[in-house]
Amino acid sequence: SMAQLVGQVRAVLAASPEPAERAAALLRCYVGYALNQPHAFAAIYDPTICAPGAPTATMAPLIDELEQIVADLAVALRPEQSAAATAGLTSALWASAHGVAELGRAGHLTPEGCEAAVVSILESFTHRP
Repeated sequence: SMAQLVGQVRAVLAASPEPAERAAALLRCYVGYALNQPHAFAAIYDPTICAPGAPTATMAPLIDELEQIVADLAVALRPEQSAAATAGLTSALWASAHGVAELGRAGHLTPEGCEAAVVSILESFTHRP
């Protein structure tokens, strides 16, 4: 359930103080949930269960919390960015995590392939030129 996913994300972030560590923990937790709880993960994003833009009273605060966690992480990773750039990074972080999670859940990526993708994503989001 979304409550389980958000609870797991809270727990791993509580143990990760530094932004790059937090990004790694978030991505691995999100992808791991999809691999370990594939049916629950699919249900969270099933539009017939939770319509995009019209979440239930139970789901709305959990969705808001997860979105805020990702937004806060985007700010921590690139504090110098404009609000528009931060919004883009927030979407990119979520989309990247979700894409790897969905591909792994569906069997298109092995767990090892998911981890390799997570490592590349983290490098791209945390690398400083």
